Amino acid sequence: MHDIKRQVLELLVAGFSDGCKRVELGSRLIEDLYMDSLGFVEVVMALNEAFDIQLSEEMVEEWKTVEDICYWVVFMKRGNSGQGCRGVYSR
Repeated sequence: MHDIKRQVLELLVAGFSDGCKRVELGSRLIEDLYMDSLGFVEVVMALNEAFDIQLSEEMVEEWKTVEDICYWVVFMKRGNSGQGCRGVYSR
């Protein structure tokens, strides 16, 4: 799981950080990283391609922090379909 978190962080730093913002697991996507709706779409596309998964809109709605993204990537990599995933989020 730590490897996936590292890969997600690297992807976000490479594609979505302007060098001024520090990307950490606790970084809030909107408030700290200033992600807008286009940014969310770009992240989803990059993650789906990088990890060979299909993140659903329902999952993305749960995202508040970088760690939330990591959770859902790990969830999908474990072979979960994501069907009926609302409310399953717990760490």
